Amino acid sequence: LLEQASIIRERYACQTAYEQSLDKLEQDDDDEDLEPSIGISTTPEPAEPTGKSQEEEGPKTHKEPPGFDGDRVLSNAILFLMEFGWWIELNYAIPEGDVGRVFEILKIFIFTFAGSSNQNYLRYMLDLYALLEFECSPKLKEALLNNWLINLTGELGKFIEGDLMQTKVLLQLYKDEELHSFCSGRSMGHAAVNQFDRGYQRLENGKLTEYLEHSAEYATLLHEME
Repeated sequence: LLEQASIIRERYACQTAYEQSLDKLEQDDDDEDLEPSIGISTTPEPAEPTGKSQEEEGPKTHKEPPGFDGDRVLSNAILFLMEFGWWIELNYAIPEGDVGRVFEILKIFIFTFAGSSNQNYLRYMLDLYALLEFECSPKLKEALLNNWLINLTGELGKFIEGDLMQTKVLLQLYKDEELHSFCSGRSMGHAAVNQFDRGYQRLENGKLTEYLEHSAEYATLLHEME
């Protein structure tokens, strides 16, 4: 089974397989064991867009360059299986509390975030990697990793992410304290400022008049300079 799994990965779920699927020559030179079966091309002719469809916004149709002899549909499937495999690995590693496997997948995500449109996640992942690999002492690194996954039940397969546990604790606290129910006379020593209402009152009580007077003086000055 492990041998078959390795062949499936090399054939359908890795970067090499993706690159080979885009070049017929790569397919011809590939190892037979790692080469996908050859099918019959069924690529439909692209439909001519109607006047209405040209005006509508939507995903743009990808057009292959002249001379393309790869298989874009197969390459799309390979990318899906490869990325889905990373999430499956996380799905198993997290409940088992295997923080090492989790960290290995997060390293891969550095590259996927770098290739995506969300650069904030890239910076976060790079900062995290640099912190753990180059800035932390071994003991601090171990302490941080040991707090990523939490198991409050003591049962096997019951680990969850630390931040998710915090969210669940807060939701339960909100429920216990009846946060979103009306309780007459309830107060806990903090009053949030209604900045919208405060701003409305300040504008009404003179701030707006002050602004208009200042703007009028500025407009008069500009007029005199002309």
